[in-house]
Amino acid sequence: MLLENLVNHVWNNLWRCLYYLSFSAMLVYVAKECKSAYGFNNLGQTIIVQVDKQKRPVPYNMCDCSKDKFLRGKDLSLENKQRYGDIYIQRSGTYKEVVLTTPDQLMGFYKSDIKNHKKLDTFGAGAFLVSLLGQCLGFQNGSKWLTKRKVFDSFFTHRAAVQNLPLMIEYISEWCETIKVEQPIEIDPLHFISEVPFTIIAKYLYGDDLATTEFLEALKNLVPGHTQLMHFSFLSVIGRFKIFQYFPFKQVTLLSSFQRKFVKLTIQQVQKAKKLGKDSIVLQLYKRVEDGTFTLENWIQTIDEILFANVDVTGTIMAWALVEMGLNSDEQRILRDEIMKYTSTSYLECSMPKAKAVNDYVKRSDTFLHMCVLEILRLHPLLWFSFPETTSKTILIDGYEILPNTPIVVDQYQINYNSPIWNPPNKHNGYGSEFHPWRFSNISLRDALYSQVTFGAGARKCLGKNFAEILIKTELVHILARFEISTLEEVKFSKDTFVVQPLAKLKLSPLPTSDYISFKV
Repeated sequence: MLLENLVNHVWNNLWRCLYYLSFSAMLVYVAKECKSAYGFNNLGQTIIVQVDKQKRPVPYNMCDCSKDKFLRGKDLSLENKQRYGDIYIQRSGTYKEVVLTTPDQLMGFYKSDIKNHKKLDTFGAGAFLVSLLGQCLGFQNGSKWLTKRKVFDSFFTHRAAVQNLPLMIEYISEWCETIKVEQPIEIDPLHFISEVPFTIIAKYLYGDDLATTEFLEALKNLVPGHTQLMHFSFLSVIGRFKIFQYFPFKQVTLLSSFQRKFVKLTIQQVQKAKKLGKDSIVLQLYKRVEDGTFTLENWIQTIDEILFANVDVTGTIMAWALVEMGLNSDEQRILRDEIMKYTSTSYLECSMPKAKAVNDYVKRSDTFLHMCVLEILRLHPLLWFSFPETTSKTILIDGYEILPNTPIVVDQYQINYNSPIWNPPNKHNGYGSEFHPWRFSNISLRDALYSQVTFGAGARKCLGKNFAEILIKTELVHILARFEISTLEEVKFSKDTFVVQPLAKLKLSPLPTSDYISFKV
């Protein structure tokens, strides 16, 4: 009887039951989507404990800074530093993060259990970025990251970059030869230079003789789309939700198209290398897919990370190098004089062949060129705030205990500009914000280890650091041998990109006379 009544009740209220079941299922799905979209959530938790009672409680910026970190990071850094001090908490979406602003804090962080530092899942960006780069090296943690990083490290050491220097010199020399102008020209530095690092790294990855003009053009055609995908990944809200990818939105279609074309092009190059019996880095890495060390997604997305994401970063720094030369005419003149000294005919005739002299000049670390590059890198961190990292244990920084699994970010503007090493007491206020390459004549890289974080710090420092430094040197040698650089308007920071790019117009004026020689190897 009871069962019969229950059945009748359910039957009579079937649509209502289905409605409530559907509504409950939808709530569960939405909850899962939100968790996936915003991942880590610690808003209701204690993340830092005051140990030194003489210190004030850690201040908390409750405004959501998740977008401002990218879009107006420098302004945010200055505001927060003035209002909250040297160490504080800020909200970033659904989680709180501790912000470090001094070299001593940075040293304490990176000397604590460095092997167990982890990047926050999805870098705090959500599902769309996971679909684009979720299996690449930069997203891995723990033993997976360590195993894969060891493989890739061998191809991007300082030694590997130096060995690739002749390729860089030859390509940049040929590229400069195409800029045949008799009158000054106006350029956007980023658009002007971005093709150079992309082409050089593509040739390095795929093999110089295998990377034909047609193949390189096909790769370059993918760049605008990838740039759009990266910006959408970091700066959109809807892209955080996985359900977004089940609908035919423009960005979803673009992602599918990019990945399909990129995989096809790269697999074709692997097959071509095998058929011709030639080696390439892409082929060597593909063998790690065949032996099970990497998945196909690990392989292709890490190549994507190196070629599209990281090269975009290198192009940005190379653009800043041109901007700094335009802003600092005295240093530009001194550097040009040094370049001509090491590459002039009179110098070379009494010393060594042309190619070796230029090659050796770029490799040297005791030149004004080297100091200029270090200063450019210091003044132009790729991000104003680093991506969040966590540790697996409690760490003590500045009299505060930061609890395990707490996201920690570095205010890279404060580190690179306002560290004491850049602002000695005998200099005027703001000295650290100015372009003074000579400062490195008295500062070693070891001294500045925790005061310069353009490529990050610790074990997870940017893979392309060594290549970027040599590319900038090679770029400056060639450009300054041919042109005088000046600015045409106030230089600003781009507001719509997650990487700190220049908004500038430069004038390149051909030198009336030059002791320029061919730099080809």
